[in-house]
Amino acid sequence: MLVGSDVISSNNSIFSVSDNGVLVFDPSLIRQRHQYCWVDRHGQPINSLDVDAGFSHPSLSTDGKRFIADRFDPQTSTYDLWICDVSGDNPQRFSFDPANDFCPVWSPDGSNIVWASNRDGGIANLYQKAANLAGEETMLLKPDYNKIPTDWSRDRRFIIYYKLDPKTKADVWVLPAPESGEAKPFPVVQTEANEIAGTISPDGRWLAYASDVSGWYEVYAQSFPGGDSKRQVSTGGGIGPRWRRDGRELYYYAGDGKLMAAPAPRGESLEVGEPVSLFEFRAGTLLVTFTPYAVTAEGQRFLINAVVDTEPNAPLMVVVNWTAEMKK
Repeated sequence: MLVGSDVISSNNSIFSVSDNGVLVFDPSLIRQRHQYCWVDRHGQPINSLDVDAGFSHPSLSTDGKRFIADRFDPQTSTYDLWICDVSGDNPQRFSFDPANDFCPVWSPDGSNIVWASNRDGGIANLYQKAANLAGEETMLLKPDYNKIPTDWSRDRRFIIYYKLDPKTKADVWVLPAPESGEAKPFPVVQTEANEIAGTISPDGRWLAYASDVSGWYEVYAQSFPGGDSKRQVSTGGGIGPRWRRDGRELYYYAGDGKLMAAPAPRGESLEVGEPVSLFEFRAGTLLVTFTPYAVTAEGQRFLINAVVDTEPNAPLMVVVNWTAEMKK
């Protein structure tokens, strides 16, 4: 029996079965889809982009004129990276390997892009290439465990990523940028819990990240790189922290689907203010570890990867005594 598939993952069927043998399923294959949309601070639509949305996060260039994101390739059944104008126009394919390329991060000066690819025997590793597609791709680290990039410090010294270690789960690591001439990678948050989505404040003093140390993901902030002066930012669940360009606000996606903003510190103080809700949307990203939005420098516009309804009134199918149907 064919059932509908979830917009987030084509391998997940949408159905529900009761104890008395009633099966309800969704026969529509296009009831919903995920789409990139520009919204303001109140969640009011600015425009929706005619761009295929992927399963990981979009990344804005520093000048705010372009963004890069993953896109499904039906010929290889994998995801590649594409660069577009912020309007969605002038798409240009960035990655070409027949593997999954995802979670891109733009360098602060707009010259390079680092991303994750599982072309190394299924292990996600970090790659870098010039944003103008000049030159070859460079593998930044030797393959060992899965690594996902999440930020690049404003001074270009550090690439932030999280690594999945079988002993300590996901940990936030720092890779000194290749041109910095500094030491080897080092962990900045490493516990028995999962720590993901690390991002450095524009002044380089603070690191925000998400951790499930409490039993579910919350957003935390601490000094960088020392790790003292730790504070919990979110209170009802949170993932995907992002800083405003001037460091005055810290955003995150809350457990109830709201995009939150918290007044953030500058200088030596780490006194994050009470978060306030900006707007609500259903994230189109595949996993809780991916950030479903990007924010402009001034914090007035958000590029969100959101689930939108295409056939909201399409009927559901009900089958009574469905186990008997399977025996026929």
